[in-house]
Amino acid sequence: GPFQQSMGMVWTELNERAQRRDSRSPVILCPNGDLEIGDKDRDNLLLNPGLKSPSSFKCLGQLLGCVLRSSSACSLPFSRTVWRALVYGHAHIIRRGFFEKIAELESFDKNQGRQLMRIITQKEAEFAAQGYTYTTSLSNGRVIELFAGGHKHRVAYEDRLFYVELVLNARLEENVGQTDLVRSGFLTVIPRYSQQRYQTELSPICYLLTLEELERRACGSPEIDLELLKRKTVYKGAKDTSKVVEWFWNVMHGLSKRDRQRFIQFAWARSRLPHDMATNKNIKMLLNFTKSTDRDLPKAQTCFFLVDMPMYSSEEIMRDKLLLALNCDEINS
Repeated sequence: GPFQQSMGMVWTELNERAQRRDSRSPVILCPNGDLEIGDKDRDNLLLNPGLKSPSSFKCLGQLLGCVLRSSSACSLPFSRTVWRALVYGHAHIIRRGFFEKIAELESFDKNQGRQLMRIITQKEAEFAAQGYTYTTSLSNGRVIELFAGGHKHRVAYEDRLFYVELVLNARLEENVGQTDLVRSGFLTVIPRYSQQRYQTELSPICYLLTLEELERRACGSPEIDLELLKRKTVYKGAKDTSKVVEWFWNVMHGLSKRDRQRFIQFAWARSRLPHDMATNKNIKMLLNFTKSTDRDLPKAQTCFFLVDMPMYSSEEIMRDKLLLALNCDEINS
């Protein structure tokens, strides 16, 4: 309980700092999130290319390693690009085909990706009117030169493909130093293995899992599977056919995605279910119905994944009291 709570507080603080656009945070909201474009990837986070703090990034890597070695879960929604760079290195990303790299860029910065595609197809007069120079903006908003003195050089129309390639590589490698530091911290916790193919040191676990599996193992799923949670629930003080049990699951199904995460946080000091929830026989939620009044709130013992739920007189009262408890920041222990 306390361990899960402390880890959860770290992820929450990092996420909040990213949402506030804190320049001192090791993680930042991706440009898609800043501009509120895209769908499933708009809330993704990137490593901050503007932060020069080796200890912060090494510590982040160590925390990710701890997550993989425990039943904990990292609730930070990292971009898939972060995982790809962490596992295979930026050189692997840069060696991919042009359209694959455009898709990679659009996964966290759609505007930039679309702009580069427009540059390729622009007429000469339209291109000249834009006055492009050999510079680009990174995910943290900082403008960099693509080579020394690049801001003084206009991009010629016949060189536009060369310019697009330079921008692509600069954006996809914008946080290469930060990624190396996270990986070094990660490998102090997870056994390392030298892989010449990717010219980087990896953990053997990276060859046993796909990127999607590695991400799910580290972060769990942001979606709370209520049917799985129901199968893993043990009842005390009421039978699984009791009216109060039916009310409880009706209330849970009516909660928003965020409130379901808050329930797991309330009950277990984490906001996501672990990757091995379905197969781990030791993970059970104990739902204990108590002889309390309608004035009482639900309580939780996070060390034991135990929720004390008063036997409310109606489903509506249960919903109101549960929501009130979920929106209280203090942990019940």
